[in-house]
Amino acid sequence: MTQFSRYRSSLQRRAVTARKKSPAIRRFEGRFGSLPAFVVTGTGRCGTQYIAELFRLCGVSCGHEMVYRREGVFPRVGCRGESSWYAAAYLDDFDGVVLHQVRDPLQTISSLASRQMWEPGSAIATFVEDFVELGGDPVEDAIAFYVGWNLLCEKNAQYRYQVERIDDELSILLGKVAPRRAHLAPEVLPRLSKRINSRPRRVTYQSYEQLPGGLARDELLKMAARYGYTTE
Repeated sequence: MTQFSRYRSSLQRRAVTARKKSPAIRRFEGRFGSLPAFVVTGTGRCGTQYIAELFRLCGVSCGHEMVYRREGVFPRVGCRGESSWYAAAYLDDFDGVVLHQVRDPLQTISSLASRQMWEPGSAIATFVEDFVELGGDPVEDAIAFYVGWNLLCEKNAQYRYQVERIDDELSILLGKVAPRRAHLAPEVLPRLSKRINSRPRRVTYQSYEQLPGGLARDELLKMAARYGYTTE
């Protein structure tokens, strides 16, 4: 088993352990837990699990979809940060630091459109439809989600960054949430694969011309340019 395979197995065991918490522990956390001091959010498939693991390697406690989940908000004990795309839906009254993580639109849409998350009536589609209008086409819905969800993230974010530039950004992020850990960024970055939580794709879009035309694509192009991605 490779080091990366062992690492992914560790993550899977951790997720199973979290789901098996006893009712007593859940009641304790519900009573004595608190919201995190900082939140990383973005769209689904933008690398929220990757950034959570980077923070943890730097010694900063950061959950991944542990506080902010599709089912609601679950305060926890001893969790300084949280990384979750679901969080964007819950942050209007949050008074901590909100970091907005973005990923290349074509890469994100390729990943989103390759999943079954958009099927009408699915749990995720039902959750998203409270904020973004979906029509049932996987690609068009992925575009609508990318634009609409990032706008939702923007409402409460204090800082936005490209996940592709994490080699330059991690020390900045640590400076905002754990300044004494910022010097660890160069040491930690080589230790974690950037392909964590990668998934096989059914489709891959290499250019915006391959996407369905219309107003949604026009809005996507504007957002891509505003976020610093090339649109040519």
